[in-house]
Amino acid sequence: MLTPNDENAAPIIHYLQTSLHVKAKTFPVTGQDATLVGLQNILSGYQCGTVYKPIYLEAQAAVALAMYARAGKTREHPGEWQHDRLQDQHRGAVGPAHPEWVTPTNMNSTVIATSS
Repeated sequence: MLTPNDENAAPIIHYLQTSLHVKAKTFPVTGQDATLVGLQNILSGYQCGTVYKPIYLEAQAAVALAMYARAGKTREHPGEWQHDRLQDQHRGAVGPAHPEWVTPTNMNSTVIATSS
């Protein structure tokens, strides 16, 4: 079942667990935003994964791009602002520059690594 985000998936998962007694890893549910409840549902086997987008890194990149555009600057190289990973200048955290599908396998290297 595709849901708009983890917060919308949570009550559906709760209903499946409590009312229909659906077991973990038997009914695929997805989400996005990498919320705490979503990550908990993934680890417990009731959610397949979540889409992680490090918002603070996206905002930082958008501000930098807006400042360049306002100053009338253009890119010297076509791929200049297309990076696989972005770094937060204040926290030093590095995160993906594009959305990533998070599962128990890569949770530590994506959501956990950039939020600490």
